[in-house]
Amino acid sequence: ECAWSSAVCSSDLPFADIHHQIATACDQHSIGCVDLLPRLQAAARDGKRLTVNPFDAHPNELAHRIVADELLRQFGQIDSAKK
Repeated sequence: ECAWSSAVCSSDLPFADIHHQIATACDQHSIGCVDLLPRLQAAARDGKRLTVNPFDAHPNELAHRIVADELLRQFGQIDSAKK
């Protein structure tokens, strides 16, 4: 069972089209893009709750930590390449 909203866990994402459009546009224009969806989906599949509670779908502390860690990992690579 998925611990996050169906928007993250479903293979039929409500914003899948815009997600694809943004990723495609970034790729076509050589713009870096950090795709957080795979990390969030993996955590949800592992049974981790990523929302505040069942009635509040805002990201909880764990979800924010996953996002922050991924951004740091991605931007850390950029920073390392400059040195």
